[in-house]
Amino acid sequence: MIKMKIEEDKLKCVFCSGWAAPARFHYREYLVRGWVCEKCGEKIIHHDDAGRILAINKLAHQKKLTARIAKVGNSFVFRIPKEVIVALGLKDKEVLSMSISNPKLISFAIP
Repeated sequence: MIKMKIEEDKLKCVFCSGWAAPARFHYREYLVRGWVCEKCGEKIIHHDDAGRILAINKLAHQKKLTARIAKVGNSFVFRIPKEVIVALGLKDKEVLSMSISNPKLISFAIP
């Protein structure tokens, strides 16, 4: 599999055979990475960002998400469903900040 560097690589436009340069642009309400054709203006979304948008849309139609607590040694782990990790674009060992506003509401933030 070829790993592309979005900042450096240009793509051949499949619509007009022009060249698409790396860019960031809005797709619906999301800011995404991708390429914009210099000739026809066609936009191509980066596959990672397209996957995140699909995961977010899928989760938005679910009524309720659940997570489990597990004990690991002397600590407890909050297990988050994989779909949420993909939708948020989180990576293994990434740090989240957490705040507790009341005993039934916990908020997480990506710093």
